[in-house]
Amino acid sequence: MIWQRTVRIKRHNMITYINALFKRKKRKFRMFFPWAAPAKPLRASMLYKYTVCILLNVYRLYRAFPSPLKLCLQVDAKGKKGYNNIENSAFSDQPRALPAERVHQMDKRLLRIRLWMVALRRLCLILCAVTVVAVGVINIEEITADNLRRVAAKLDVTFERGLPLEGYISYPESRDNRYALFKGGLSVLTPERLRIYDAAGLQFLDREMSYRQPMVEACRRFVLTYDRGGKQLNVFNSFACVFSAAYDGNILAARINDAGYLSVLTRAKGYNVRLTVYDTSFREVYRRWYSEGRFASACGVSPDGAKAFVVVLRSDLKGFKAELELLDLSQETPYATVDIGSEYPFDARFLNDDSIAVAGDGSCRFYDAKGALISQVKFEGRLLCLYIKDGRVAAACEKDEGGSLSILRLMDARGAVLTEQRVQGVVKSVCTAGDYIAGLTDSALLIAFTGKGVRELPAARTHRAVLAASGTNILLVSDGRAEYIEAHGK
Repeated sequence: MIWQRTVRIKRHNMITYINALFKRKKRKFRMFFPWAAPAKPLRASMLYKYTVCILLNVYRLYRAFPSPLKLCLQVDAKGKKGYNNIENSAFSDQPRALPAERVHQMDKRLLRIRLWMVALRRLCLILCAVTVVAVGVINIEEITADNLRRVAAKLDVTFERGLPLEGYISYPESRDNRYALFKGGLSVLTPERLRIYDAAGLQFLDREMSYRQPMVEACRRFVLTYDRGGKQLNVFNSFACVFSAAYDGNILAARINDAGYLSVLTRAKGYNVRLTVYDTSFREVYRRWYSEGRFASACGVSPDGAKAFVVVLRSDLKGFKAELELLDLSQETPYATVDIGSEYPFDARFLNDDSIAVAGDGSCRFYDAKGALISQVKFEGRLLCLYIKDGRVAAACEKDEGGSLSILRLMDARGAVLTEQRVQGVVKSVCTAGDYIAGLTDSALLIAFTGKGVRELPAARTHRAVLAASGTNILLVSDGRAEYIEAHGK
């Protein structure tokens, strides 16, 4: 019949149109997401242009699908309702309407079904809009240009060649690699290059670097890299460098918290050490100098960006003395100074806005925001490695001097021991998330849970570090490959 032939023609035109959108080489998905290529930074003018481009292409796709309402109803020139000929569709330039006298000759049940189709179509559009708004409100902090660009780049790779197999990340093998967990994926830094990968192994960034002693640290939004003993510091998102600084003196230490506040300790002319604090937009908001005879070894900013701390070492004839200075960034001088003693501080971090953990060779001390000691947990032997994240402290220490036995200990922000586990061998990396603490030795990966469960997996000497990818997954890192392991397993 004529109408069947017309439907086939329209269907063929629609398929041809969609194929033209998705099957052209070198265009494919980029005509919908032109910024998917990670080579160009996203600017406001580009965002406006690409948004208009997306809306136009979505409208063209919408027009390519015949509407049920257009197939059944149209108001003729006299304002009367009538049935459309089947030729009236998105590809028809001159739609033809049947006269109203033939309305009663059509099947009213078919009209009712088609009207229900129109109602369902509108309901689906409303539900989609409400869902998008609800998801956007719930995840408003995650809706950033960097994350949107990640999604676009991932979709572009999907249309080009398909995604890599999830479960592992591969990168050039090197013993000089430094690792940091970033947005569920991995950032790998060498003296020559910085590479950033997502959880599926897709590489977003490959930037040439020039460091002698590379150091890398990541927060939720950025990756911090600097040359310890050098003068260069850089901060990256998934695709580009967002902040760069070259200091007059050598960089001693740098720290970026989860909110994005950055603190840097450098050498300074006329002084021994200078502390510089930046806000989340990397504007300098605080600066403090330390004179001769005082040396700063660690620093940090509170999650709300209102307070900071510096671990200061004072030398005298008897040795050195460690102090913890607590700073209010709205004041020039410290509002509290705490005597730590002669124990050398291994690391220090804010656990939350109200507590600080300072780990030394023989113990870990917990202070509140006013400098009062909350608790002190002593170690049985030498501290091997430390991991402080999400308000918890994971520590590994030697049980005996021979290194045949180690102890894993997980503590909360008040210093309470949540779990403790003995491990055969020397622990070279430790991490924690959710309800577990994981320790890596040369022969095994041991996972201890707060519910007193223990899981042990084989490991090799080539495994360098263990990172807490989430509350359920662990990233086991080696020289050229990182693989995801379920913490609880089967």
